[in-house]
Amino acid sequence: MRLFPIILCCAVQAVRGYDGPPPLTEVDGRSPIRMGGELLGGYRSDYIHRGEKLGPNSVEGQISGGASLSDSWAVSGELFAIRNWQGRNFSQTTLHGELQYYLADECTAGLFVNGQWYDSCPLKTGVEPGLSLKWNPMPSWSFSGSFLYDSGQEGVYSQWGVTWQPLLCESVAMVNTVSLGFSHDYLGRNGLKELMVRTGARWAVSGSLRLEPFLGWYCGYGRDDFKKVVLGLVTTKSPVLEDPEAVKARIAQAAELVPLENLCLSPQCGFASCEIGNKLTDDEQWAKLDLVRTVARQVW
Repeated sequence: MRLFPIILCCAVQAVRGYDGPPPLTEVDGRSPIRMGGELLGGYRSDYIHRGEKLGPNSVEGQISGGASLSDSWAVSGELFAIRNWQGRNFSQTTLHGELQYYLADECTAGLFVNGQWYDSCPLKTGVEPGLSLKWNPMPSWSFSGSFLYDSGQEGVYSQWGVTWQPLLCESVAMVNTVSLGFSHDYLGRNGLKELMVRTGARWAVSGSLRLEPFLGWYCGYGRDDFKKVVLGLVTTKSPVLEDPEAVKARIAQAAELVPLENLCLSPQCGFASCEIGNKLTDDEQWAKLDLVRTVARQVW
């Protein structure tokens, strides 16, 4: 879920002397923009990227811009970064560059390259060349798609979406988007990877400022949805009890790679893992199991 802050922007406009918003025309978004840019910020309660749940409570920022080279060609670029402060403390930084060609007033094709940098998450840093397509058959409807090869994950990923944005008044439009993400041999999975539903509004505050608060629901179908990792951090070979803090520290290390909710704790083996058994008394075995239970309750 993501919600863009709007109170500060509105306050700035009031100080400058706000004399009413300009109208949003029906062809808004269909004609090539000669030059422009955006600065966005937001919060996600749970960040899902290409079907993978990377972590909760994340703050993101994005700066983008574009310019037309001619009536048919344009370039655009984007810098995106997201960080979280709970769980694995992951980060992602994306640098995007695209060359666009206007096939018609309603259709745009693009050739792009992404640079992806990940830290403390299962995804690997890499380069992503790809193709994009956007079609606006009507003023309030648009369809988009992208197809890329991810060198870090050594797989193919595509995303397809539809947006409906009817005008509510001359300066406010409602924006509703549904998109699907599909993979081909991407992180060991084929088929549907992600579903996103988003609703919001676009408000033309002034000629240079537009606010787009929205809420989104994301559903991922990645590896994290069906796999658990069991950590055998308590030995059954020795009666000496492990330090609970040391065990929790090793769990925290594992949580940098796998979401904490997908981790489990157990003894590293059974107490009778050889023919003559292990040299632990019954009380020592129960003490080991009690340690597992105590640490698990404290961590989860």
